[in-house]
Amino acid sequence: MKLRLCEAVSAGYTLLEVMLWCSVLGICAGILVNVAQWHDHALVRNEIDTLYYVLVAHTFRACAEDCVCDIVMDERGWKAHNETHELADDVVFGVMSGCKGPPSDPTSYISYPITFSHQRIRLYPDGKIQPGTVYFTDKSLRVGYAISCPVGKISYIRRYRYTAGTWSAL
Repeated sequence: MKLRLCEAVSAGYTLLEVMLWCSVLGICAGILVNVAQWHDHALVRNEIDTLYYVLVAHTFRACAEDCVCDIVMDERGWKAHNETHELADDVVFGVMSGCKGPPSDPTSYISYPITFSHQRIRLYPDGKIQPGTVYFTDKSLRVGYAISCPVGKISYIRRYRYTAGTWSAL
């Protein structure tokens, strides 16, 4: 009869295997969190860019056709000429808590996400745009963007991003 000194017993996992799997899961979770945040920024940025290009196109339309064009905003999107646009499911008109505005000179807390009169952006045949601001955020209120037309003799459209308590122009 032979005596076996070492018998392989595989009744469970070693500490090294458990630590390896925990490391892999931690790395995957970290990547997913970053992808989710990037996705929220991309969705809101897409909506602000879409509104920007609609404003530019309808400003040219107002000048070319010598008419007043209106872009009417509601809680789910906007309507311009005979086109309706709905916001993405995770994007809303709104602001993050504690956010001050307007973006060009943030002095007071923002109480309304759309500051255009009667929630209507009016574009005139002489190229002027009614002054106001539209604020966009995601449903979890982690991402902040704005598009504005300041008061002035020459109308122009600005886009902003809100990060770390300050507005920065895009």
